[in-house]
Amino acid sequence: MTEKLPESLGHWVRWLIGLKHVCRLLRRRYAKDRLLEQCFAEAYLLPFKRSIELFNYEVHEGRWGSILTALFHLLPLKTALRAGWSLAKYGRGQSEHSGEKGLKIDEVDRAITSDWWWGYCSMIWTAGEIVEHVSFWAESCPCHLKGIKLRDGSTGERRQKQDRCPLQGCQAPACAAGHLFTLLQELFSRGHSQLVLHPSMAVLSEAERAEIALDFNRIKCHFTFWFQLKFSHWGELPWILIGIAHWDGETARRCAGQSLQLFAGSSKDPSHHHRLSVLLCQPGGRGHEQMSLFASGERNMDDLPYLTQFAARFRFIQVSERWIEGRHHLASQVFKISPRAGPVHLSFSTILPLIVKAAERDPEFLNVLASNSQGRARLLRRAMRVWPEFARANTPAITG
Repeated sequence: MTEKLPESLGHWVRWLIGLKHVCRLLRRRYAKDRLLEQCFAEAYLLPFKRSIELFNYEVHEGRWGSILTALFHLLPLKTALRAGWSLAKYGRGQSEHSGEKGLKIDEVDRAITSDWWWGYCSMIWTAGEIVEHVSFWAESCPCHLKGIKLRDGSTGERRQKQDRCPLQGCQAPACAAGHLFTLLQELFSRGHSQLVLHPSMAVLSEAERAEIALDFNRIKCHFTFWFQLKFSHWGELPWILIGIAHWDGETARRCAGQSLQLFAGSSKDPSHHHRLSVLLCQPGGRGHEQMSLFASGERNMDDLPYLTQFAARFRFIQVSERWIEGRHHLASQVFKISPRAGPVHLSFSTILPLIVKAAERDPEFLNVLASNSQGRARLLRRAMRVWPEFARANTPAITG
């Protein structure tokens, strides 16, 4: 998604050069030691030294994650660097090295002393927060997600604060209802407001603010086009059918009505359609009858048992690849140690870290787990019986 983004921006190359060299200054030991000795020797600058000593982040061109990580730790150092940095004290050319990865002090000086450069840093961070929030939304659940907040810590911190829920990553009904595109537009709207009012933008000239705002708008256009290209299929059959599992009844009815309209306006040959589309939208079938009753509002989902069977399955469809890739990684690690491991061994190995964390938080956890193990084992043999005991209390989207 971010691979071709720099090609759309008019000032990316100029800004990124400064970011690379500032991070090299703060990361490389010889350069950092000289910076602290020459530029932060004054008594009023001593409180800033510790935060600069802890900075250890490198920028890799083409890797959006490394850029956002560096910005997350660099932006809090803005006041310290602007107050302490002096090219005259540091010494021009003292740490210059030839080669692509050399440190160029002139580039560092141009970046740190430039109000425009810090304003561009804030713009890129805002855009990065939007991308990360969309990713966080896809990996969250429809039960516990709380509002839209930018600049609320790193994405990793947001994930740690998130309530654990069996429906994490099950945002397929929301995608079918078009929430993904609505979320993106709302995030960019809020991001633009925050960027315009940010203190780093207030000190810029009108021309400089226009340059940064233009690149932010280019980022918005890039992501909007990319999302349309990659996710527009959610508005077509059979994916839009998943919307009947949406937790909001009116939204689910709208998706059902749109599904019937799309099927009616397409080929009448069942072989041209997905099996789900035929089962639920083909006139004359039980699925079409119940879909029509639900879309018109004559019946609720609870009164349509055939349609409920499909909606119940649709609600648990995963859209987050990171979660799936994480499970595959855990499984591969288990099979490296135990090539002949079976399903029970694999399941226990993947859940063991969670048991260890629970035991560390509550020493009585293992005793409770052992005392209930036999009864739990009988219960867990049938997966559908897990929900009444473990999930319903904390999963509103399951209980409706």
